[in-house]
Amino acid sequence: MSESARMREAMDRLSAEHRLIGRMLASLGTFVSGLDAADPGVRRVLGDYLAFFRGYVEGRHERMEETVVFAELA
Repeated sequence: MSESARMREAMDRLSAEHRLIGRMLASLGTFVSGLDAADPGVRRVLGDYLAFFRGYVEGRHERMEETVVFAELA
């Protein structure tokens, strides 16, 4: 696969991931705006959001940006 094709594929994937991340942020905003701190399930749900952002965004997504996109731009 050529470098330009690899970059195009990476950019398409990152764009799709940005849309997913945006939906997750919107979902988190909706959840937080209606949350009842006394609900025992709140901590679990917030933990699930945190796990997504740490694992998917900080892990996989940012790694791809740094190794493919930023490296190419440099």
